[in-house]
Formats: sequence, structure tokens, C-alpha cells
Amino acid sequence: MSGERSATAVETTETVRSILAEVGTRPDLSGVTNTDSLLSSSVVDSVAMVNLVTALESRFGIMIDDSELTPEHFDSVEAIVRLVSGKTRAS
Repeated sequence: MSGERSATAVETTETVRSILAEVGTRPDLSGVTNTDSLLSSSVVDSVAMVNLVTALESRFGIMIDDSELTPEHFDSVEAIVRLVSGKTRAS
């Protein structure tokens, strides 16, 4: 069962990176690790954030509350994956 969880985490990470490449300010994320700050590395700006939230909600069938739009949840790929995984498990 833990193998299934790992595969899901890997798939979620790949999907989040794909969405970021589409809606972020930098389509080439090869130099960005999963723990790098997306805000400091200018991958996400205010316009990209709106598009990112919309894409995550649509792709994963989740709702992201305005109160969750914080660096804690959106500053890295890893943080976004944690947020999405928590919401998909809860539904």
C-alpha cells in the first residue's frame, strides 16, 4: 500500500510541475528543484498564482480557500504537493 502512496506522490509532483511550466513565468523548470522557492526564483508571480490555483482546482477537483493562498502552501513544488495531497485525501 505504501508503494501506491509513493506512486501517487510522484504523479502529483509531476502534475504540479507540469502545471507550473504551463502557467508560471518560466516554462523550463529543469533548474528548479522541488524544494526551491518558487517566489524567490520568479516562477510564480501574482498573475501566475491565479492561474496556478485555477489549474490545481480543475485538475485535482479541489477547492483552495483564499486563506490558504500563503507562501506556506505555494512557495515550493513540495509545499503545493502537500496542500493538494491533503485536500485529495480529505475528499
